[in-house]
Amino acid sequence: MILKKNSNLLAKDKFQRLCYLLAIIFWLFMWQDDFEYLNATSSLFSLKYKWLIFIPTTILLLQFIFNQIYLWAIIFVLVLAYTIYALYLTFSDIIERSGNHVKAIPWTLENLILYIFILGTFCFINWILYKMKPNKNKR
Repeated sequence: MILKKNSNLLAKDKFQRLCYLLAIIFWLFMWQDDFEYLNATSSLFSLKYKWLIFIPTTILLLQFIFNQIYLWAIIFVLVLAYTIYALYLTFSDIIERSGNHVKAIPWTLENLILYIFILGTFCFINWILYKMKPNKNKR
């Protein structure tokens, strides 16, 4: 019942646009400390920070303006790819550290809850984005 109401809300055009606007604000807020380093090179594929900020902001802004299925597909694939990449790095680090007692992860309840929270957050964001797929016949 609750999931169906949320799915109906996520399918509404105005709500989707609001979510993309909030995503733009969050994205720019997250990178605000790096604005002075726009021409510096990041460690992610040796890209300059300006491209790491500008490209996703542009895609989100275009989706906010037009709300088209093609832009949604680009955003969904990029978020899904990042999710898979981040989970791969996290789990490979966990596996690597399990055999190395110098850098071993102390498996406390706090760490376990943190890893479950991260996994849940990734799944939740991907589910919401999947449910925000624009209708083809809305116009």
